[in-house]
Amino acid sequence: MNPLSVGLYAAFFFLARYLLFNFIFQPFARKSGIVEKKALLKFCESAFKVVYYLPVWVVGFYLASTNGWLTDTKELWRGYPNQPIPSILETFYEFQLGFYIFLQITHVFFDVKQKDYYALLIHHFTTIALISLAWWYSYFRIGVVVFFTMDLVDVFLEVARVFHYLKYDTVANFFFVSLILSWFFFRVFLFSYLVITSAWFEALEIHILEKFDYTMTTWYLFNALLWVILVLQVYWMYYLVLAAKNIIAKGKIANVLDIKEEKSKHKNQ
Repeated sequence: MNPLSVGLYAAFFFLARYLLFNFIFQPFARKSGIVEKKALLKFCESAFKVVYYLPVWVVGFYLASTNGWLTDTKELWRGYPNQPIPSILETFYEFQLGFYIFLQITHVFFDVKQKDYYALLIHHFTTIALISLAWWYSYFRIGVVVFFTMDLVDVFLEVARVFHYLKYDTVANFFFVSLILSWFFFRVFLFSYLVITSAWFEALEIHILEKFDYTMTTWYLFNALLWVILVLQVYWMYYLVLAAKNIIAKGKIANVLDIKEEKSKHKNQ
């Protein structure tokens, strides 16, 4: 993975964000009746993430499924550390790392501050560390499976937000329900079953700790970071369930897509 390529991709995302925000998303949003500045920016942020996450998830699914990494997770470790690296895989990692560096910078300096600001800050930092470790220490196959379990859920989240800001509440509710189901299935169940289990148990069966002197430290660190991601997913899942209760009670999303909004509401009940 070339650091220069990662930097160029990060710069590309800043340019793409500027062009899409100013020449496509904002004009469309204003024509659709979104005039309040904060809502306008949130709409643009969500639309931009949909444009990114959907095709990236398709590529991740293609890489994981065609190589058998979803059906036989021991294949994630066979041949370690001398596993062949297709050129598309290196580009995929550079693209993803560039995006999360971009995402961390925009989260701190440009995006509307959500109530889960610090949780997202930890998430982005952990993701950057995981991508870097996965590549530099040859855990790149399981890294692709992590992307597979995570990226599609962001599509449901951001599409739900887009339709919420456009005030298509029925469509937004549908995608919100899809978000809850996909969050549990992909980010809690599949992430635990495919990623956590394989990284902790199957990696030891393949004896990866015997390959290099430094492998034990990086393996423990890699697994610790995976658990940080899982804890964050369960944390957000809890507030999604509270949000679902709001939909059942009120019949609309209101502000529950800002997940931690439910925390303060719940405490006041």
